[in-house]
Amino acid sequence: MLKKLVAYDLDGTLADTRRDIVCGVRFMLKEMKKPILDEIQIEKYVGEGLNHLVAMCLGEEDPKTIDRGAGFLRRYYKEHLLDYTRLYPSAECVLEYFKNRIQVVVTNKPEPFTSKILTALHVMPYLSAVHTGEQGLPRKPDPAALIKEMSDRKIRPEEVLWIGDSQIDAQTGKNAGVETVLLRHGFASHVSLESLGAEYVLDDFTALLALVREKGW
Repeated sequence: MLKKLVAYDLDGTLADTRRDIVCGVRFMLKEMKKPILDEIQIEKYVGEGLNHLVAMCLGEEDPKTIDRGAGFLRRYYKEHLLDYTRLYPSAECVLEYFKNRIQVVVTNKPEPFTSKILTALHVMPYLSAVHTGEQGLPRKPDPAALIKEMSDRKIRPEEVLWIGDSQIDAQTGKNAGVETVLLRHGFASHVSLESLGAEYVLDDFTALLALVREKGW
């Protein structure tokens, strides 16, 4: 069935933001005089919003300590979020393939960072909407943003393709009742994506492009 709405996660799905996030977290840990974590440890905590990332990396539950850490991370990241961040290979080919459909981004990343990255990487012209972690709707894995898009545009779940890279994205797709593709190139190297219940698990956007052409999406 033709897909009328194509929705993407951002970090680890459309864009490889890994190195800039890791550098930001390490700056925060240094300022907070905490042990420096390795990249895999940090990656495991990406996806549920900035405060969750800070809390897990600090090993803290105290709101004031988390807020202080978040301040350091925000200060660093807003100046360095495009040092290494790039679109994944063939992401633009997929965006171009679906250019006459409705395309949206649904991310738990804070709004200022999201817009800056999408603009710099020339993704904004392809998008009809961007839903971030600070716009009032519940964060993923709550399906509120996907359901709002379907409701506002009168699109049925079977006409939606949701593309992500993580356990949170798999659960979001399941909660929304939409077809989900998980890409292995993202931040979930510590998880078996095949065990998460998504309809498709693919290596990258090149494989996704082949699939959508085969399916006639």
